[in-house]
Amino acid sequence: MRMMLDSFWRALAYLFMPRIIGLSLMPLLIAGSLTLVMGYFFWTDAVTAVRSTLESWSLVEAMLQWIDGMIGSSFRTVLAPWWSSPLRCLWSSY
Repeated sequence: MRMMLDSFWRALAYLFMPRIIGLSLMPLLIAGSLTLVMGYFFWTDAVTAVRSTLESWSLVEAMLQWIDGMIGSSFRTVLAPWWSSPLRCLWSSY
């Protein structure tokens, strides 16, 4: 039991080493910067692609027509950017 506690405290101490913190945060920083760069260059193309894909689905088109009657047609401009980020993340994982 003593060896297990000793290894636990040693592993906990390793977590606070600057090199370990840097290596742990590096993938997050790389993914975040790539997301920002790709979003800057391809945002309008992604929103256009998502909007045309959503409008081609008959179920989504029926929902949009119902929402147009309830809220107004301005909701269509909100829907594509709102869905483009999660769908882009899902499509990039395949």
